[in-house]
Amino acid sequence: MTSIKVGIIAAPGFPERLSKKVIESLPSILNRELDTDAEWYFHVTTDPLIGSAEDVNKSLDAAQNVKQEHNWDYGIVVTDLPIVSNRRIIVGNLDETHSTALISLPALGWIGLRKKLKQCLLYFSESIYRSQHQDEEQQQRKLNLSWITRIKLEKATFDQKQDNDMETASEQEDGDETSRSHTTTRFILNPLIISWIFLLLGMTRANEPWKEIPNFKKIISLSFATATYLTIFSTPWQMSIEFSNLRFLLITILAIGGMALWIMYAHGLWEASTSLTTRTYRTVYNITTVLTLLIIIAISYIILFALLMISVALFVPNDLYNMMTSNQGIRSWGQFLYLTWFLTYLGFLAGALGASVENEDKIRDMTYSYRQRARYEEAKEWESTKYYSSDSEENKNTQKGG
Repeated sequence: MTSIKVGIIAAPGFPERLSKKVIESLPSILNRELDTDAEWYFHVTTDPLIGSAEDVNKSLDAAQNVKQEHNWDYGIVVTDLPIVSNRRIIVGNLDETHSTALISLPALGWIGLRKKLKQCLLYFSESIYRSQHQDEEQQQRKLNLSWITRIKLEKATFDQKQDNDMETASEQEDGDETSRSHTTTRFILNPLIISWIFLLLGMTRANEPWKEIPNFKKIISLSFATATYLTIFSTPWQMSIEFSNLRFLLITILAIGGMALWIMYAHGLWEASTSLTTRTYRTVYNITTVLTLLIIIAISYIILFALLMISVALFVPNDLYNMMTSNQGIRSWGQFLYLTWFLTYLGFLAGALGASVENEDKIRDMTYSYRQRARYEEAKEWESTKYYSSDSEENKNTQKGG
């Protein structure tokens, strides 16, 4: 019986965890699709070079090296990096010659990510298998991720310098000598506008913004204390009656947007123009950071609103409400809601702007630029350690031989 070992080389963090969740059912599906009884073994590992290589060539070369090191038959990279070429979004690359492939998670969007990753892994594994066994009797199914998108296949020859928007000018000029003289298949996501929306949402999803809520505890608690203190003044009570729904909506946008701008500025999350990054690189990363922050802050805003709503409902009697406002008679739940809404805005804007997050490193880690710089350093340290280790081993063998 044929045994096929498939190595999934995932970037650290979210790609690694997601890959481990989808591999269990892959062997049975592949045997059914390919009409074979081969024994498929899927292994997930991480590699710092995979997580920091923004050039497709380098990622495929790294996959080839890791595949040979582990004695795998196939090597598939799963990265959380975006891949952009000529302003087009790339879902992945397939190198049948070297039995390697690459999948860019951000291009898969936000919804149904696990299912889409499984489809990609199945497709690339099946494609490599068919190319090796010259199986042309059955036509391979198309890779289709959603009903609003389509994927176009394009051959990319690496005997010329790769055109990659995520490379700097010097990298594009130098090219990658190790990735030439063979052809890969590039999977381009269409239509163009929808593909960019998918990319930005996918990058935001990869940041896992909901996991950063605990780092905003200080902001939420200070905002709650500020809002509670402001209830001793009658002005917020009266304004909550006078304001229209449009004004409430505008102040909510102001509070959330203002907080996002403050966090960006206070913690240096904006990717500035440098010689090491391209314009496309910076734009995509900065938009993703803003979207991630907006989600985190919106959730924090809702949590603060819920806490204040409980507090107001429990501790504000009808007589006190009438005394602080021009209301007559029994106050309604709608009036309490508007009061809570206004207090949430005041507390969030006045109290939270003077606060900082719990863990600055964790907040920075949710941005692609900071995370990639950390991975670059890890990769350099890993390469240095590996080099010196191999060099020491070689010296030992030489001494023994002498």
